[in-house]
Amino acid sequence: EQYRQEVRELDKLCNEIADHNVFVFENFSDMNQYELEDGWDAKTLGYYTPYDGGGANYKIVSGNPVLISDGTVVLEQLGVKKEADVSDVLQNALNNYQKVIVKGSGYKLYKPVRIPENTSLVCTKTLSYLDDNDDHYHFNWYGGSNEPMFTTVSGNGITSYVYDDYPKSGIEIKGVRINGKNKAAMGFLISAQRNTFIDRIAARGFVIGICVTRSWGIEIGQIESHYNQL
Repeated sequence: EQYRQEVRELDKLCNEIADHNVFVFENFSDMNQYELEDGWDAKTLGYYTPYDGGGANYKIVSGNPVLISDGTVVLEQLGVKKEADVSDVLQNALNNYQKVIVKGSGYKLYKPVRIPENTSLVCTKTLSYLDDNDDHYHFNWYGGSNEPMFTTVSGNGITSYVYDDYPKSGIEIKGVRINGKNKAAMGFLISAQRNTFIDRIAARGFVIGICVTRSWGIEIGQIESHYNQL
């Protein structure tokens, strides 16, 4: 299946090159070493290695590659590494994009992360729940404080939906799994006063896994929360 996916991506890439003047590089570092002129388009197959999930399209502005985005960014496009602290990178992405997608797993967080209003956080590799042998979480929370790992804040007022894969107003959290360590007190603190959608979220190892407070206009799908002393 992975081979077929790579063949489809290469076929799509060939069509893009044929239709546009696009410079293609294996990774971000290779692109930076090439002297590209303003206005040119560039494409990377991955951030560190081809097909690592970090491939992206860029426009050259003032001699620097600028990520082309429609409001969505993949965390791997920002150069994160597994088993590394991604707290600041993730928070910056949530602050600057409407939708943040996480394709990989095994990332660590040492500081709480806030999901702003009008923002979606979507993880794509959520495995089946209730599998005690599964330790491949998207995020491992090492804070060990009373602060929740993820907090959401959604304001008052009338909301509007654009019929897309996520609401333009409110918050969406989908497919996010977290593993609390160092006696972490809380996984998710959700305070949603606008249309908010939560589905396929799981918190393990927290005294309080998921706390929903002062909320209305909230739709909850599949959730899992249970405490294990780690």
